[in-house]
Amino acid sequence: MSQPAPEPARGAADRGHWVWIPQTADSGWLLAELLGEFRRYRKQLAIVFIAVGAIAFVVTFFVPVRYASTAILSPVGDSPASSLGALASQLSGLAGLAGIQAPDSSGDRTVVTIATLQSRGFQVDFANRHGLVPLLFPWRYDEAAEQWKGELWPLRGGPPSEDEIFDAMGGVVEVAQDPLTGLVALSVLGYSPEQAKSLATAFAGEINERMRVTEVAEAERSIEHLKRQIAGTEVAELRQVFYGLISQRTKDALLANVADEFALRTVDPPSLPDSPAKPRRLLVAVLAAVLGVILFSGWILLRFALRPFRAAA
Repeated sequence: MSQPAPEPARGAADRGHWVWIPQTADSGWLLAELLGEFRRYRKQLAIVFIAVGAIAFVVTFFVPVRYASTAILSPVGDSPASSLGALASQLSGLAGLAGIQAPDSSGDRTVVTIATLQSRGFQVDFANRHGLVPLLFPWRYDEAAEQWKGELWPLRGGPPSEDEIFDAMGGVVEVAQDPLTGLVALSVLGYSPEQAKSLATAFAGEINERMRVTEVAEAERSIEHLKRQIAGTEVAELRQVFYGLISQRTKDALLANVADEFALRTVDPPSLPDSPAKPRRLLVAVLAAVLGVILFSGWILLRFALRPFRAAA
């Protein structure tokens, strides 16, 4: 008695797509053999996990410890630009005749302050003023001779460029603003708790000083320009506009000069950390152990895939 012909494998082509999906009985055996291969090397996988994790954990003790000091800052409202814009907008027609553009009330001082905090120029200047550059590049600086080392391949020698300093400062200073409350979290790393707190305090103080000096300089330039406009016009209405703007800008300059916290007000002062922030030894050990297991598993898969070729040889 003849056996019925086996039913052909059905795939995506039977549903109108020209894609053939093979169905073989060997796929289940291959999966079982692969799992058996991993079971055969389970002891080696455990040894790799423990050994690599332990080595990584020990290596972290040779990495310099750094502490993080965090301060919570609140942006100072009532920007002088917005108050000046409100005054000028009331007399915008006359001010336009004089060629004066009213300040944009949408220009938020907080946005400018955050951008300045994260800018290349401010962070590079801060690193140079506080002597952080040699600490950021210890392998390129000779502390005994107090000078930069020469080039030693593959390490680059000489003083670092501004781009290098800015990139290194990205791992020292972190600025984040809460989109709901608007509060700014400033975190600064240091090699000791005292240094971290001191740098965070200096960073917040210097950004306030930078924004204050900028505001005073802009107000003084505006006042000088308005005085020239007054001297060059005889229209009483325009002179009224100019005197009003001068009065507002004079008040802005006076308020900026007496404000210690001009742009960012301290809500929670920089903390004195009691535990290191970096390196995270346990996290590094676990990640290294997992990476070691992944690499060893890749070797097992490669060995399993090359098995037919080894048998043929």
